[in-house]
Amino acid sequence: MVVSNTLLNEHSSLIMVCPITNTDKSHPFHVNLDDSTSVKGVILADQAKMLNVRARDARFVEKCLEYIWMEAIEIIKNFL
Repeated sequence: MVVSNTLLNEHSSLIMVCPITNTDKSHPFHVNLDDSTSVKGVILADQAKMLNVRARDARFVEKCLEYIWMEAIEIIKNFL
């Protein structure tokens, strides 16, 4: 899931992302994706990292719902 802002995303091939996995370990820093998204799994908000999306041939799947995105951002902000 992309967590960096539009300014960075539009001007750099590096963007900040949180990986999504299907393994749910009920960790307090993970955000569950519910039935409102086509992507299923858990966002690993404690593993935010910068990735080169061009080198990885990344593609858009779906827009994240605001409440899910905000939950992940709050977790990331608490680490800073």
